[in-house]
Formats: sequence, C-alpha cells, structure tokens
Amino acid sequence: MTSLHNTKQFIITEDEDKADAVMKGSGDDDVFTNTYQSSDGINAHSQFGAAESEASRYSSSSSTNHSGGISIGENESRRTEERKHEAIVTVRLMNSEGDIIWSATAESFGAKFLGASADVADKIAKKLVSDFKTAKRMTPDQNEAAAKVEGLKPEAAAASKR
Repeated sequence: MTSLHNTKQFIITEDEDKADAVMKGSGDDDVFTNTYQSSDGINAHSQFGAAESEASRYSSSSSTNHSGGISIGENESRRTEERKHEAIVTVRLMNSEGDIIWSATAESFGAKFLGASADVADKIAKKLVSDFKTAKRMTPDQNEAAAKVEGLKPEAAAASKR
C-alpha cells in the first residue's frame, strides 16, 4: 500500500464499495541460507629399502642396510554460508464486475537499500504506474486491440482507461 501511495497516482481505500478497482494477490517472503562446501587434496607416498647381511661361522660378519622414504601432502577445505532473502508477489487488479483489468508478477532478492519485500512492492507499483500511463495514452481502438491480444473483454480494457 505504501509503494502505491508513494506513486501519487492512486487513492488507496480499504472500502471496496468506494473503489474503482480492487487489487488482490499473493506473495511469499523467504529467508534462507545457502551452504557451499568443498574439499581438495593432493598426497604422494614412496618408500624403498634394501638389506644385505653376510656372516661366517668363525669371525667374519658383514651387513649393509639402505632405507628411504618420501611423503608429500596438501589438503584444503572450504565451507561458506550465505544468507539470502527472497520475495515474490503476484497481483491482479479487478474492476467492480470482477474482470481482471491488469496483472503482474515480480520477484526480488533485495535491493541496495531495500529488503526483498519492499523492493518487490516497489517493482509492482512502478509497473502499475507505467502500464496505467500507457493505457491513458491509447485510443479506444488501440485499447480494444490490446484487450483482444491479452484475452480481455473490450469493456475491461476500456475500464482500465478510467
């Protein structure tokens, strides 16, 4: 309501009997966390060895030993959590006979200085003002042709000019 009121194009009322059109719709506002997790690793191992032994019974003894080894390893783990806020709204504007004269859908992950809900409301209000100004500039013939393309009754399109 605030976004529509701030456009200064419409008078907002909660009394349907006083209204030229009624806006109805639904929306969803979600706050959620995306979690990303990854792990990388490199490992290498190597071993070698040798042994030699010689002995005689009376006094001579000989022994040779060799040994070696190598080990390399690296592991990296990352975990990122990202908090997100998403809003989606679908609205329709209906005349007093119940005909839909305008509809729109908008979604947002938030704007620089607005949360997702306020941003989606502003998008809907801007779209309504833009479409309202376009409809006011149209001739009755153009309005009827547009209604046929959109599947509306010609009188519903004419009502949108009011």
